[in-house]
Amino acid sequence: MPFAPHELAAAGVLLAAAGAAWVATILRMTGMTGMTGMGAGLWSHPADPVPYFGAWIPMMTAMMLPSIVPAALQYERAIRSQGGWRTALSLGAVFAGGYLLVWAAAGVVPYAALALIGSLAGGAAGRYLAAGVIVVAAVYQLVPPKEACLRRLRVPRGGGSALFAGLECGRWCLGCCWALMASLVALGLMSLPWMLLIWALVMGERLLPSPRLAMAGVAAVLVTAAIGVLAGIRP
Repeated sequence: MPFAPHELAAAGVLLAAAGAAWVATILRMTGMTGMTGMGAGLWSHPADPVPYFGAWIPMMTAMMLPSIVPAALQYERAIRSQGGWRTALSLGAVFAGGYLLVWAAAGVVPYAALALIGSLAGGAAGRYLAAGVIVVAAVYQLVPPKEACLRRLRVPRGGGSALFAGLECGRWCLGCCWALMASLVALGLMSLPWMLLIWALVMGERLLPSPRLAMAGVAAVLVTAAIGVLAGIRP
C-alpha cells in the first residue's frame, strides 16, 4: 500500500525523534557526569539513578523508536477515519509515548541487575557471565514465545485508545527484545558499537521477510558475539 503524504510525515517525525535521541546519546557518552564507567567495561554500574535514566530513555528512544514505525502507521490509518489527519498525528504521538513508557519502566531491571552483579563480576568471571547472558539471548531467539511476540509486532493491530495501544505495542516489543537488551547490558551499557549492533539486530528482525530466518540470523550473531567476549575481543 502506497504511503500518503501525512503518513510519510508521521514516519519522518518518529525517525527524526530517534535521530535526535542518537545525537543526545552520543553526546552523553562523551561527558557522562555521574555515570563513570558506563560503557567502559562489562557490568559497570552508575551510582546515581537520575543520570542513568537520563541516558537510558534517550538510548531506548534511539534504538527502539524506528522499529515501531510500521505499527504507528497502522494505528494512524485505523484512527484516521475517526477524525482529521491532524488528530491522527497527535494520537500517534501518544501511541509512541505509551510505547516508550514501557521501555523507560523496563530500565529499572538492568539498573538493579548492574547494582547486584557489577560487584560480583570482575575480570574473567565477568566475561564468562556476559557470554552466558548472550548465549541465553541466542537460545531465546529460537523459542515459541519469541516468535509469537515478533509476529504480533510485524502484524500490528490498530484502533482503540492511543495510550493503551502504545502500551500494548511496548509490551509485545519488550517480550520480543528483552533478551537483546540483556545482551547489551552484558556487552557494556552505553557502548556505541554494541548499541549499533543490537539496533541492527532489532531492525533486521522487524524488516527481513521471514521472521524465522531473521531470528536464526540474530541467534548466530549473538553466538559469535559470545565467543568474541570469551576471547576478550571488544570494540
